[in-house]
Amino acid sequence: MEPDTQEGAGPSPVAAPQAPETPKPQKERPGRVFDLVADGRGAMVNGALFTLYAAVSLVFSVRAEPNSVWFYVFYFLTFLAVFQGVTIVLRQCLHLFPKSTVRVEVLGKALRITRRNGGELELIRDIDYTRRKNTLVLQGKTHDNQAYSEVIRQGTLPDGDLDTLVNALKRFR
Repeated sequence: MEPDTQEGAGPSPVAAPQAPETPKPQKERPGRVFDLVADGRGAMVNGALFTLYAAVSLVFSVRAEPNSVWFYVFYFLTFLAVFQGVTIVLRQCLHLFPKSTVRVEVLGKALRITRRNGGELELIRDIDYTRRKNTLVLQGKTHDNQAYSEVIRQGTLPDGDLDTLVNALKRFR
């Protein structure tokens, strides 16, 4: 018979009780944050307008003589309307493209734009905006001098936040 032996049969070290880790506080980002939401009503209105535009252009291209200049002009306008309508509805109204803007943060001397795919873009130079009736066009340059422009529609900001965003952007003028 072999004697009962355990490997490493000495006293087992007792781990000292550790204090629970406290999560590090998140740094608060200074400035104002504007989260954009999907604008279903705007998507329907724009979709209807661009569908009408494409249909009228297609009818004119079909009625024009084949191989005439007007045939090609209206045929081109049909595809332009389809492309532009899909881009506006899916990117600006519903925010379904990966590079669609979903958040705008007005920082001290910069503007941070967060995209749907998680990427962030900071505009730090030549920041300007143009307010139209129902839209806001943001323009600026990034740290590597790349120009950027973004259109924000009124329906993508809840309850009049477009005016609040314009007031927050006045510091860049």
